Amino acid sequence: MTMTRPPTTTSFNNARPPLRLPKRLGTASLTILLSGCGSIRTFHQIGSTSDKPAKIPGATAARMAVESTVLATARAPWAATKVGARVLVERTSTLITGNGPVTRMKMTRGQGALPPAGGEAFEALLDREGLPPRSSGSVRFFVDGSSFYPEFHRALNGARRQIDMQAYIFDNDPFGVDMAERLKRKSKEIHVRVYFDTLGTLLAVKVEPPLPPPPGFQPPGNLKKFLTEDSRIDVRTTRNPYFTADHTKLHVIDGNIAFVGGMNVGVEYRHTWHDLMAKVEGPVVHELASVYHDHWRGEDWKYNWGFGWLRKKPAPRGEAAPLPVSGRQVPLRMLLTDTALGKREILRAALAGIRCAKKRIWIETPYFSCDEVSVELQKAVKRGVDVRVIVPSANDSKLMKKANVEELKKLLETGARVYEYPGMTHLKATVCDDWGMFGSANYDTLSMRINRELNLAISDAATVQDMANKVFLTDFGKSTRLTLEMCKARGGMFAEVLGDQL
Repeated sequence: MTMTRPPTTTSFNNARPPLRLPKRLGTASLTILLSGCGSIRTFHQIGSTSDKPAKIPGATAARMAVESTVLATARAPWAATKVGARVLVERTSTLITGNGPVTRMKMTRGQGALPPAGGEAFEALLDREGLPPRSSGSVRFFVDGSSFYPEFHRALNGARRQIDMQAYIFDNDPFGVDMAERLKRKSKEIHVRVYFDTLGTLLAVKVEPPLPPPPGFQPPGNLKKFLTEDSRIDVRTTRNPYFTADHTKLHVIDGNIAFVGGMNVGVEYRHTWHDLMAKVEGPVVHELASVYHDHWRGEDWKYNWGFGWLRKKPAPRGEAAPLPVSGRQVPLRMLLTDTALGKREILRAALAGIRCAKKRIWIETPYFSCDEVSVELQKAVKRGVDVRVIVPSANDSKLMKKANVEELKKLLETGARVYEYPGMTHLKATVCDDWGMFGSANYDTLSMRINRELNLAISDAATVQDMANKVFLTDFGKSTRLTLEMCKARGGMFAEVLGDQL
């Protein structure tokens, strides 16, 4: 599997030439790919003098699978057992039919009976579908790392009581190390917790950074150990039973501010990839903080086995009064994918938005392989909706790029508009009429049915249009519109079958 990297404009000014990219990955990588977000790239011995790839042998991959499942089951037996059963059902159904189990919804399918996406009538429909009730908060969008990370650093510096960080990947590249150092310094003043996915981070730290590191830079081999050395940071990492992953990106500052979106902690998210994060304030932050706490507590064997009283709760180091909310507050709906809890709220909300849309459905995603969504988009095109999808031209997964094409061909055949963003867009956003959704979830089987994900949805027309302006109307102009003829030579049936599993 080869990898095409997006063009870069930033450099660490390292004279050492970048490591060579091997042309293929081992078969073990394909196995591990089933737990990733489609972003399996090439493994390297970063920081060494060798140009050879750091392969993960099949036996090692098998051991990782067994160990993660056994340890996860020992830590949380009931949750891990449910995950295994549900993953088996999802994988088998997807392999046979191309779709997972049917997503049952109460909504009437007739177009005349459905309200437009967005607005109170649509939100009432989502309520009747049993999706979580709405809270409220202000939303501010940050496109790309150059916009988001300065704001995030300001929030970290201004924290007075507690910092809770969660990412799928906490990389050991220069940017990840810099972030770790910031958190270590802050942990000497306030309580800091860091939670990341074991497998996602393990894969990332074996990958050559998209930009050369500074001369003499030696990446730490163990991120958990590095974060806790000479600091007071509490760190927990997920187990990955049955190669599932926690793909959530969520940061909560003092219980007053939260950041939600698609960015992990790494050089590419800061400098080269196209992505989206949102800063939210107000009551919805309490719901997001509760999600973080549930994820954190779920990795505590004492709690899972009923011995939570044995663990001492750290006392807050300082006080922080609730802050006034900056910006206009609007209703927000938090949506989850969680295999252990049987939640597919993101998929159900997306299908509702697509089925109700009367004017526009705009989607940007790096991985587009969910047949159920594709079928609904084709129906939307036939009823006259403006359907547009943006995918990356330089996807970090060659397999997923081919799988994308197979699904996109179907859309092109019905008259949808498909665009390739120049370079790698890792951005996850949806606009259906005046309803919008953003967060960590891709339009693939992993995000919609298997991995743990977190999105926010909104029906406030002004906020949705703000996202449309900053993301879609900007990216349409930057991207190349694809034709069916351009896609005919790409893809492949094998890529579609395997892509349905991802």
